[in-house]
Amino acid sequence: ILATISIFQINKICVLCFITYFIDLAIAITAKNRQQKWNYEIKQSIEDFKSAICVKKYLIAFISVFIIGVGILVYTNTSNILAPQIKKHKIKFSSDRKFITHDNVIGDKDAKIIIHEYMDFNCSSCYITNISLRRIIDELEGIMIIKHDMPLDSECNPLLKSGGHKGSCRMARYALAAKKQDKYWEVSDILFDNTPDSERKILNLLRQVQGLNINKLEKDANSEEIKKELEEEIKDGINKNIEATPTIVINMQKITGNIPYYELKEKLIQMGAKEHKLK
Repeated sequence: ILATISIFQINKICVLCFITYFIDLAIAITAKNRQQKWNYEIKQSIEDFKSAICVKKYLIAFISVFIIGVGILVYTNTSNILAPQIKKHKIKFSSDRKFITHDNVIGDKDAKIIIHEYMDFNCSSCYITNISLRRIIDELEGIMIIKHDMPLDSECNPLLKSGGHKGSCRMARYALAAKKQDKYWEVSDILFDNTPDSERKILNLLRQVQGLNINKLEKDANSEEIKKELEEEIKDGINKNIEATPTIVINMQKITGNIPYYELKEKLIQMGAKEHKLK
């Protein structure tokens, strides 16, 4: 079950995790009494647990461990202490922050630090990187981000012979089509937050974008022009040796995979970015 969730829900394969899963399964099979059925083993485990908690000291120990465990899970989930770059709510920018948001570009007009972001809407690591960069663009001055769609989906990416992140090409086309109405960033954020798995779901979600012509968007997203634009963007990424997502290129320096938010922010400050001060 955990392996299935990892592959199909999280879209990640953790080799060490898989080894652990199968070792646990092997232990369970080896430990089983071969003369008894599985339901007997389960029933006996429940009875053993009931017998244990009848002893006061074991009951106290169990309740204590349970409360501590729940407390840790709640704290880490609400505080994001283990993943500070993640924010569960919509990104809110400083009211006095002035930067350009045109096409697939966001940031300061005269920025000296240019970040090229190569991402896939169905990539959970890309989502984290995107959140980190959106926070940074609001907190630091002198930075410009140029986002590139690099779906790892065999439907449109020649690097993959089959499979990949199914539906990523479709979402990328809709993001590129939104550029025609200067709504790329609004559409991009919604696609990242929801990862819709069908065209119908995409259209239903994007109806919430104020000022977006849905009929035109659907027509553009399925046009040969947008398909060709996506093809050229993928080809350009391949020519620049972009083979995985997320990948960011900061002033010609390539970084593949997630880089912790605070580490990335410190790196950019060292390169000359300045903290934005609220007026």
